Amino acid sequence: MSAERLVARVMHFTGTEEQIEHVLSVAREDILPWTREETGFRGLLFLVDDDRLLVITLWTSEEALEAHEAAAQEFRTLVIEATGIELVTSEVYKVSALELHPAM
Repeated sequence: MSAERLVARVMHFTGTEEQIEHVLSVAREDILPWTREETGFRGLLFLVDDDRLLVITLWTSEEALEAHEAAAQEFRTLVIEATGIELVTSEVYKVSALELHPAM
């Protein structure tokens, strides 16, 4: 995967360990299968540290990310209401470098 034109949405959430586990479960079962079908979607990363959760989605372009934004906002709202987790920030970044190695 090249970082040539990729953009990333980085969302920072806070919540209890149980809320975060609930979010991860909903994401695996409901959000990820749907997102995989979206044009321009290239990847998803969850980073967890105690009461913090970072969710990073990767897209082929800003246009692809924006085309997905209305549906993504609906999902964020549903997840927040269902789990009680708090969205602290949601920002978009240009990916300047990305290197992934295949599993050994």
